[in-house]
Formats: sequence, C-alpha cells, structure tokens
Amino acid sequence: MTEVVLSEGSNGERSTRASISLFTGYEGAKLTPDVDSVSRPRLVKSLIEGFGAYESLPLSLEPRKLETSQVETFVELLKHDQRVFPVVWISAHNSDGHPLVNPIPAADWLAGVAHVIVSEGVGPSRAVENLLDEKFNCFNGAVRIYWPGFSEEDSRFDHKLWLPHEVESLEDGKRHGFRSHLLSYVSEVSTNRLIDDVVEWSDVRRLQSRNELQRLREKGQDQEALKVAEEIINDLEGEKQQLKEQVGQLQDEKERARNEAKQWRKAYQEEQKTEDEAPIGPVSEDLPPATLTDAVERILSEYGPDAEETRVRIPKNVRGGITDEFEDAESAYDALNWLATTFVDAKRGEKRCPDLDLSCRRASGFDYTAHQEDSTMGEHPDDYYLRWDGEKRALERHLGKGSTKDPRETLRTAFFYDEEREEAVIGYVGQHQRTRAT
Repeated sequence: MTEVVLSEGSNGERSTRASISLFTGYEGAKLTPDVDSVSRPRLVKSLIEGFGAYESLPLSLEPRKLETSQVETFVELLKHDQRVFPVVWISAHNSDGHPLVNPIPAADWLAGVAHVIVSEGVGPSRAVENLLDEKFNCFNGAVRIYWPGFSEEDSRFDHKLWLPHEVESLEDGKRHGFRSHLLSYVSEVSTNRLIDDVVEWSDVRRLQSRNELQRLREKGQDQEALKVAEEIINDLEGEKQQLKEQVGQLQDEKERARNEAKQWRKAYQEEQKTEDEAPIGPVSEDLPPATLTDAVERILSEYGPDAEETRVRIPKNVRGGITDEFEDAESAYDALNWLATTFVDAKRGEKRCPDLDLSCRRASGFDYTAHQEDSTMGEHPDDYYLRWDGEKRALERHLGKGSTKDPRETLRTAFFYDEEREEAVIGYVGQHQRTRAT
C-alpha cells in the first residue's frame, strides 16, 4: 500500500482513498529485459470484496450487463460529468450475440481502474445508433474505451476502438489474452491521474511546520523559529528535486513515445504502399491519419472541391508547401474537420455556435482566433495574405496548437471565410507565421 488518505467531501461525508504504486527493477550481475506482464494487485480485490468501493460510481469485480432497455442510462453514464473512471464497452458479435473475449476475467483484472460493460446480444449496439453519434458506437465484437469527460464533440480517435480482428489477435497472441493488453493500456493513464482536494502526508507535515513556526514567532522564540523555517526550506528543496527528476522522466517518456509513434507511422505507410488488396470492412476509416499531409488529403476528400459539398479549399501552392514535421496529425485532422463542419455551419447560419474557440479546443485541442494584428500582417504579407479570385485576401483567422519553436509540436493554419461561396479557404499551413518578434 503506497498511500492511505482520509478526505471529507463538501457535504461533510468522509471517505478513505487508497493508492498502490508498483515499480519493477532488477538487481543482478547482468542486465536483462523486463517481462511485459501486468496484473491487478490482490489487495484491490480484497478491499472491494471486504469493504465495497466507489469513485463517483460503485466499483465492481464483475462486468455490468447492458440490455437494450438500458441503453439510455448507459449513454448518460458515458456523458456523466462526475465520472472519473474510463468505461470499457465489450460488444457482442453479430454471428452469435456473444463477445469475442470473456468479460468476467476482464472486469476482474480492471477492477479499481475502469467500469466494464458487456452487451447482452446485438440489440444495445443497434439502439445506441439513435442516441449517440455513430462514430462512437461499438459493435460486432469490437471493444471500446470511453475516457472521463466524454463528449460527442470529441474526435472518434480520442476513445480507442479495437476492431474485432484486433481483439481476436490480442486474445490469441498475449499470455493472458486481451485483458492483459487492456489493463496495460488503461494503467498507463490511471497511474498518472491527479486527484483534486486530496491531502497527502507531505501536506500534513507542511501544515504542522507552519503552525509551529507561527507559534514560536508569537512567543518570541526566534532561534527555534529559525530551525523550523530551515526544516520547511529543506522539505521544499527535497520536493523541488523530486519534481526535477519527474520532469526528466516525463521528457524521456515523451521522447520514447515520439519515437514509437514514428515507427508505427512508418510501418503504417509501408503497409499502405505494399498492400495490393483492398482492406476488408471500414478499417481505414478507424485508423488515425499518419501524417499532416494525410490529414489534409482526408479533409479535402470529404469536404474539398471534389466532394459532394464543398466546404474547404486549399490552393495547390499551399498544399505543396506542407511538411510532415508536425507529429499530432490526428489533432490536426480534428481541427480541419471542425473548420469544415462546426465553423462553416456557424458562418452559414445553419447551426449556432456561441463560443467558437471553446468548441474548437474541445473538438481538437487547437485554439481558434478570429483576428490577427494589422501591423503584423502588413510586415509579413506572404504569411498573412493570399491571392484569391484575382484579389488579395487577408488570412485574418487562424487555428493554432503549441507555443514552442519545435515544428513537431507547433502548427498554425491561417484562413479566411469566403462569404460568396460560403467556404473556408486555407492560405497557410506551417509552424509559426512570422511576427515582429520573430
């Protein structure tokens, strides 16, 4: 047991929070690779069985069965603003109405980190179509995870979907089947979750020290007060050093994740190049774009000049200048999709959107800005103006993500809205547009 904390809610109700952190290491004469094996600590099961547990909602060692009549309640659960645990939905296969994985051990393994829901037949998946955007559905034996804060404005890629063939492959290919992969996936997030309003031992110690310092000052015992102050400073220095080490570890993890993403992206691109046969089923639609160019091409195929309805245009000279340094192609696609749908709908008067910036951030993580400074636009016209239909048009609006000078993390998309055609026209896609400061 790493930590046990007592907390009191706004209604005066007291609760106990327990956390367990596991670290693996090796001490020996030679270095050997760590075994990729994850499981739930037995203590978690004992606590749930012996005392019961909840985190906004009751925790369970067994899967909750989802019947067609309960679908409305299920959707409410997904959207519940107080939900802090992910929901794992295991759907039934169309052929026999049963899931592809055994939900009972899966729920047992995920106890304490996720709520596991299993469909009773194919009815729930069909009923959800009437209550939820189809991009968030789960059917035919697929498994999906819905993270806390779920909204229909999210990207479908935010809430991981394992297609039936992926579930079967992981079920057969791993030592403990698909549940092992699922626990590993969820644990990576749950171990980094921060809980608000929790008092830890370091907080108690700091409060005691400050109270003692105040008492000594009031009594005029300056020397003793100085010693207590030094203890507080030493504690803060220790915490500062720990934070530095954590920052270093996170930077290392970020770099490893970046390299892994590159490898997966490269493997995906190679597979697309060498694949002779058409993919079976809508697999490509569920894969995120591999590069920024891929994201742009997808948007143009859906909303560009050759689509059924044109909503976005990007001139050839602008497309030709796009590089694939920006690594979060998925969020870039979401931002462009927001532009083609929510933004254009709002400008056409088809659907109201009272806060475009908030809507864009929720949909993609990008910021939306409606105006840029005239002085800056005048100094760097190549970045802020576009020749369009024989006129010089100002790219007064832009979407942006990131604030560093690293093109892998930062992207700007500048555009204007063509009132006559009722379309968004993109005239710049790159890192930072030049300013007086740069």
